[in-house]
Amino acid sequence: MNVAQHVTIPRRARKEDRKKKREVKPWNVQEVQMFIHGVRAERLYAPLLLSLMGPCPAEVCGLRWEDVDLDNATITIANTRTMMGNRYVVEKDTKSMARERVFLCRVQC
Repeated sequence: MNVAQHVTIPRRARKEDRKKKREVKPWNVQEVQMFIHGVRAERLYAPLLLSLMGPCPAEVCGLRWEDVDLDNATITIANTRTMMGNRYVVEKDTKSMARERVFLCRVQC
């Protein structure tokens, strides 16, 4: 049961909250390049870069070597892999055909 199901926040409080929220600006090109250079030695460097290019973490975890084409610098997203309750790994197709796609992976830093 959701105990907050019937709670409504007054419009005035929502407007005040919006006014107080600070706008978060995205990184510019130089900041992204500094970050990429800073994590280059990390063990999870490749999956981190992939996550920055658009695939969700489950799609990155679902990649297989057969999905990676080094000659054409592409990665094909075909399935996902997630943990269920910290006990079981579930691998399955993407949620929709639109999620199955090919990424061009040419990174310049």
